[in-house]
Amino acid sequence: MYAVDVAAMIESLRAGMSPDPNAAPTSHGSFILQLTELITVAEAARAVALGAFDASGEAAADGASTASWLRSQLRLDRNTANAMVHTARALRDLPQTTAALGSGQISYQHAVAISAVTRDAPLETVLATEAEMIVIAERTTPGQLRSYLARIRHAYDPDAMVRDEQDRYARRAFSLATSFERLDAVSGWLDPEVGAGLRIAIEAKLGAPATDDHRSRDQRWHDAFGQLIRDWLDGGELSDRGGERPHLLVTVDHSTLIQAAGAPAAQLDRYGPISGEAARRLACDAMICRAITDGASQILDIGRLTRVVPSAMRRALVLRDGGCIACGAPASWCDAHHVIHWADGGVTALHNLALLCSRHHHQHHEGRLRLYPKDGGGWLTAPPPEAPAPIPLDYALIG
Repeated sequence: MYAVDVAAMIESLRAGMSPDPNAAPTSHGSFILQLTELITVAEAARAVALGAFDASGEAAADGASTASWLRSQLRLDRNTANAMVHTARALRDLPQTTAALGSGQISYQHAVAISAVTRDAPLETVLATEAEMIVIAERTTPGQLRSYLARIRHAYDPDAMVRDEQDRYARRAFSLATSFERLDAVSGWLDPEVGAGLRIAIEAKLGAPATDDHRSRDQRWHDAFGQLIRDWLDGGELSDRGGERPHLLVTVDHSTLIQAAGAPAAQLDRYGPISGEAARRLACDAMICRAITDGASQILDIGRLTRVVPSAMRRALVLRDGGCIACGAPASWCDAHHVIHWADGGVTALHNLALLCSRHHHQHHEGRLRLYPKDGGGWLTAPPPEAPAPIPLDYALIG
């Protein structure tokens, strides 16, 4: 039925996966563009063939729908198979879109977006605007095309948009679960307003990456989201629980803070054990409450919450450092780090403090960032291999 020897083309491509050193040189970029053109044409041919297969009733003769046949033969999920069948059926009635797809003017995803319009709009309406949609598809990405089509969709079927919005709202969900690796897995669906708001809030915290910022995009988004949470907790706008502002609660033994041998792990509320070094980092700039116990659990005395770095001293620190001394991140994103930890006898004084953002605070406590004094007060940073030998710091001098 089909004049093209697809099997031979596949075999040729497989054989070509191993470059021939004797063949004429071809740039990787040119090869990628040629392959992309081939994929586009192949997807167009598959859509046309699938439309013919669906119309022939071959799958129905075997007691299956076209979508279920796709799922079993290609191991596709239900949504993907249903979308492929809908697109193939729509393209049977959209000759200009089919031709544009076959010629490589538009991609398969552009064709999917145009075909989706037929779900709500009368066919005559779609045919009247088909040429215009193809012109727009040639100038935009599939995502941009979908946004454009969604805007004009309201003109012919506003109720359909309302139904879609109601469906999206009904599917809203958010869950947080701790994995075996003791990382929290986030999953769910945010409705458009919550999703857009979260994107705006995170992007406001991202800023441009520094030249030495080697975090991945996902890591940068995670850290920006973490900063948002810190701001919410520090801002005091959340409802009190038991008379106190919600915040991170870490329980740590004094022997753990001073890094004594055999000291127990610290405990992070709602999470579990954390290392002593993580507790030291969190304790650099925190509210501390002393509890004296007799044995494992009998509490003899509870002191008042005391901020390690008083507000007035933090303001002075902000005036001196301006922001993170390693990357210049805003002061509001920074911890007041004790160069010599207060648990080791270091005093809470301006000359023993430095502003570090969360990322560089982690790096310093992990030994991947060194601090050393600079002339006139304050601190400089450098990776350990590049940093000059630090000026020896005496506990008595710092005190």
